[in-house]
Amino acid sequence: MTDKELDTFEDSFESKNRKPIFLIVICIISLVEAGWSVIGSLSALVINNFNPTDFRELDQFNQLEDMELSENWIDPDVDFVQMAQYDFMSQWISLASGVLIFVFAFAMLKRKKQGFYPYIVTKVLMIIVPLYLTTFFTSGSIVTSMFFWIAILMAVHHGVFILMFWANKKHLR
Repeated sequence: MTDKELDTFEDSFESKNRKPIFLIVICIISLVEAGWSVIGSLSALVINNFNPTDFRELDQFNQLEDMELSENWIDPDVDFVQMAQYDFMSQWISLASGVLIFVFAFAMLKRKKQGFYPYIVTKVLMIIVPLYLTTFFTSGSIVTSMFFWIAILMAVHHGVFILMFWANKKHLR
């Protein structure tokens, strides 16, 4: 082997074994995000004793009626019940998706391709499900439309992570 061939061989060997820094960074960010999701969801569920908000508790929200800035700001008869149901479902969804994302991101941190496609499927579901759930808000008030726009922002966030992981798929084995 000549010196040039030896250098080329060494360079290709080093590039195959070198850890992809960007993949590691996005995996760590995903792990932190998933952990935060699990902790937040669990704490919210524990505070509510793993039960949805009942109608007695919704009476406490009636003080928000005074916050009406316009006719369209909030509809207390409809919005409180729908927001409580949405919150309860979203806490369980957030808990489940957080656990799944943690497992799949950890697998990709170990550079295993088995975590990639389930991660992508979970992220796609994290885009679709909240958008679908917001379609059940029927009052059309400003408060309930904010849920939709928050779901859009989260969809963009999840979409960016899908693209970043897709660009780094080549580093997974």
